[in-house]
Amino acid sequence: MSEVTVTIGVSGDAAINLPPSQSVPAYDALPAAPAQTAPGNAPVAYDNKRNRLSIWAGGKWNSSEPLAAATVVDFGAVGDGATDSSAALRAAAAQGVKRLPTGVFLVNDFALLADLFSYSGPGKLSYKGLALGAGAIEGFVKLSVPSIFPTIQSALDFCAKASIRGKGYVRIQLEDGVYDGLSTIEPQIAYGDRVEIIGNEANPDKVVLNFNSAGNNGCGFLFLRGNSICRINGMTLNGNGWVSHGVWADQSYGGGVFANYNSQVLVGGAMRINKFYYGVSSRYGSAVRCEPGVIVTEAGDVAFHAFAGGSLDAQGCTAIAAAHTKEGLGFGFCAEMGGSLDASSWSLSEKSRATDCGIAGFYALTGGSIWAHGATAERNGRNGFLAIESGKIEANKYGDIASTALNNQLQGYFAQGAGSFINANSAKASGNGKEGFLAADGATMDITVAQASGNKAHGFSALENAVLYGDAAVADGNGGNGFNAASLSTLRGDWLTARNNQKNGFYAETLSVIQVSNPQTSSNKVPSDAAEGALLKFTKADNLKN
Repeated sequence: MSEVTVTIGVSGDAAINLPPSQSVPAYDALPAAPAQTAPGNAPVAYDNKRNRLSIWAGGKWNSSEPLAAATVVDFGAVGDGATDSSAALRAAAAQGVKRLPTGVFLVNDFALLADLFSYSGPGKLSYKGLALGAGAIEGFVKLSVPSIFPTIQSALDFCAKASIRGKGYVRIQLEDGVYDGLSTIEPQIAYGDRVEIIGNEANPDKVVLNFNSAGNNGCGFLFLRGNSICRINGMTLNGNGWVSHGVWADQSYGGGVFANYNSQVLVGGAMRINKFYYGVSSRYGSAVRCEPGVIVTEAGDVAFHAFAGGSLDAQGCTAIAAAHTKEGLGFGFCAEMGGSLDASSWSLSEKSRATDCGIAGFYALTGGSIWAHGATAERNGRNGFLAIESGKIEANKYGDIASTALNNQLQGYFAQGAGSFINANSAKASGNGKEGFLAADGATMDITVAQASGNKAHGFSALENAVLYGDAAVADGNGGNGFNAASLSTLRGDWLTARNNQKNGFYAETLSVIQVSNPQTSSNKVPSDAAEGALLKFTKADNLKN
């Protein structure tokens, strides 16, 4: 290097000539007066905060223009995009120099790229064809895993250091392959709404993530404390802790996509989540949206779960074979402790469905609420739709799609306990092992235009101070009564139809009341009746044909 000359604004524009080896005292704040120097030498100091040299003259400090900062070029780096500058950058960093002048600096060490955001200046680092500047990300950037970034977590950690502004957006692109031995992946990104993790959206089975966390309660993707990600899509997640259908190792509580404490995430429709205790779970004020098409298979407790004030939109999604037999668990869609879950069908081709789950397809409890318009619950171990402990389920018709409970082991629709409610307007129950629709123990159910057919017990039943109400419901071909009320319960409506049932069309007992205007009965094995102390009241009963 040549001698450095700095011009100071002193009368006559005096010049200071400093050789490179010259030691100049540096200060964050210049002293009021310099220390004594050798006769004939003007005191010189460096102002850290202003990046200026100052000379003492005329009883004051006189400062230069800002000095040119040292850059990686001073250590031999070449910004031509072709010369390997790795060694030069490491040498510069060792001296605290991390400024990139204009140019593209090729590196062969991933650690240098990972450290990009500790640099400054207009230059870029280039690694395996990816060239990125040290400033804010203001356009689209794709980070490929594993060809450039070795792991998903390393790409997320890189994004966590970045400033993403304007039209900036980052895609972490997972290349086709099997990713084994993964631990929980936890995004911690301030700009999470500008980052997505994408695999193969056309064939999610080509990007397989096998998680094997220590213990059995690890998650796939875990979001905590308000962290978020814009979108996850195009991959298959396999958990651990699952032993066989309905059998789980101890302490298996992890989730495939698990959002806690005000976190947010969008789960794309090309996601397949297998053998996590919870498939997708939103908890404690978090908000998760699943696009139509997400499939969760072989969960333990719940496939789609909204808990403790969490909200989950899972319209058009599918839950298959959730079960933990020893604990009596296994639910397709569940909202509890004030959680809210939308599990309605999205379209005729994208229906919400829960099949072969250990207990129930759709389950609301402890103040949880589920919207399940047009949803289907089939072959579940007990109930299709179950509301207890002030849980609420809206299972109305969605357009031309009726909510349907088929071939479940017990009831198709079951509401139990005071404050529990199922709106089964236009719903269908067929082939279930007991009642099609049952309200019990103070619960209420709306059966307007509902249809119960081919169920092994009663079509519609209210027990123990429960209420069934609604017009134009039909009970056809059930193994018990068409409409049944017992133990201080009430059943009321207009134009209710009972036909082809194996027992009574309408039957009230034990101080219960059935009150129907325009009842329609035909081909029931036993005429409608009321036991002593109960009331069966028909008005405009012109169409009673047994």
